[in-house]
Amino acid sequence: MAISLLKTRTRQIGTGAWQSVEEYSCPNSQLVGEAATLWARTPAGPWSTQAAPVAVDVGYEKNAYRVGGGTVPSGRIVAVYRTLTVDEYMERVTNKGVVLVKSLARGEQIVTDRDDNIIQGIDPTDITGRTVWKIVEGSSLAAKPQTVFTVHACVRSKSMYIDAFTSFLGYTNSTFMTQLGKWGAGKRELLLVQIGAQPTRYKKSHYWVDYAFLWTGERGKTWDTITLARKFERKAVQIPQLDTDGVEVTGGEKVVHTLVPTEDTRSARVYTSENFDRINRLCLW
Repeated sequence: MAISLLKTRTRQIGTGAWQSVEEYSCPNSQLVGEAATLWARTPAGPWSTQAAPVAVDVGYEKNAYRVGGGTVPSGRIVAVYRTLTVDEYMERVTNKGVVLVKSLARGEQIVTDRDDNIIQGIDPTDITGRTVWKIVEGSSLAAKPQTVFTVHACVRSKSMYIDAFTSFLGYTNSTFMTQLGKWGAGKRELLLVQIGAQPTRYKKSHYWVDYAFLWTGERGKTWDTITLARKFERKAVQIPQLDTDGVEVTGGEKVVHTLVPTEDTRSARVYTSENFDRINRLCLW
């Protein structure tokens, strides 16, 4: 006696997602083999190839039926097929990933106003270094946009996708990353700031891995921007002497040491670039 399909129940469980439950009768001696065959089967139905349900649970029991009401026992197999979630699909078909996006605002210290006039710090136009601007009302922090892109993926090679990139924390991307770039980020605008990894539920040789890239939220503003430093010299400078009322004493001057800005500047690059194309390819599916 061969396996026999008794009934099928099909329902839609979401947008483009389906579930199908099939019940079979089968000779006890064939239960294990037939259940394994059903596990690899893709049922036919009103769904597209991408949304086709796959087996998520196949169970069987002996002596569930009597063939034709007689004395010959027969087993039962129940196979549950369902459209996989994104994480389930990535776990079955490894080296796949998706992009997670989180945007927030960070506080950035204000130094100049919108017209590039200094409003906080030593005024570089005063060669004596005595002119200092301070904010006396309102916030000294500006809320700047910032976005974190996380490539969430399931990979089967720890050495290729985890170990290889831990040494690149703090590196900017040197190439255009397609899936992250569609949000507006370009070359050298993404900074790798965090890597997390853990084994999958049932297979310790496969890993869930998360690569977090930081973006300033502003197009054209790269992490590779040159950092500029200005040289200050401590010099003895003559300043007016004041009395207890704060009035300048006629003919009175005193000499003090203060920082005086010079014209000498020094530029430096803080970040190194690296090609993260291998991480980018995880998302191209």
